[in-house]
Amino acid sequence: MAEQFQAVTINIARVNVVGVPGLMLVLVAAAIAMEFPEARWLALSGLAGGAIFGAVLIAIRRFRRPDGDADRRVFGSLERH
Repeated sequence: MAEQFQAVTINIARVNVVGVPGLMLVLVAAAIAMEFPEARWLALSGLAGGAIFGAVLIAIRRFRRPDGDADRRVFGSLERH
């Protein structure tokens, strides 16, 4: 008869992620991403998507006026006074 193993649960919710323990979690995630190709592509696509999304937000914010009227700044030079 096969032995019954107890269910193993891992709870990392108690880990304080500020400071050195947080850096260790980042290093573990980086090591996992280096080992598994799927995790590597997921991490790289997340970084690339975040960079693109951030650039789009910056570009949108540059064309927006403080009063919220973006059309006047972009197309203001085309209007006749």
